[in-house]
Amino acid sequence: MPKKLTTGQMVALGGGVLMFIALFLPWFTQRISQPEYGVAFSNSGNAFDFTLGWLGSLLVLGAAVLIALKAFANLKSGAGALKLEHFALVLAGVGTLLILIKLIIGAGPSPEEALVLGPYYGVSRGAGVFIALIAGLAVSAGSYLVMKEGGLGLGAFKTLGGSAAPPPPPPPSE
Repeated sequence: MPKKLTTGQMVALGGGVLMFIALFLPWFTQRISQPEYGVAFSNSGNAFDFTLGWLGSLLVLGAAVLIALKAFANLKSGAGALKLEHFALVLAGVGTLLILIKLIIGAGPSPEEALVLGPYYGVSRGAGVFIALIAGLAVSAGSYLVMKEGGLGLGAFKTLGGSAAPPPPPPPSE
């Protein structure tokens, strides 16, 4: 176990804890009311009720777990030029992007439901989706900081495409 966590590790692990909490908070709330009948109904859903919600959250949590394993269990892993920190950065970035997409598209009714429910239906975003976005950004930033603190850079991703330049063409034949 390290004597002291680095700044990047603290940011990433703090974001991971925040993401775990955000999983269970309401992400979206649906309200249906019909005042002429005196009926009102409200229902909220957390990350597990939306595919982009749970998938994005689990990717971000996976990145935080990788950072925790590196910090506490001294896990050393990688694939070629890519190290554990690179994988954590990709997981956190993709997860945060999925959460951002869910925040933007929302959780509205289908067009048929909207036609039937009309003005009596409303959807609002809950605190959970905003907290999850902040947590995803924290884990992404923390993963990047951990990568930089380890002396690694984004240049390792360039090795995924093979060599930088193709071989020269053969000389012309006579």
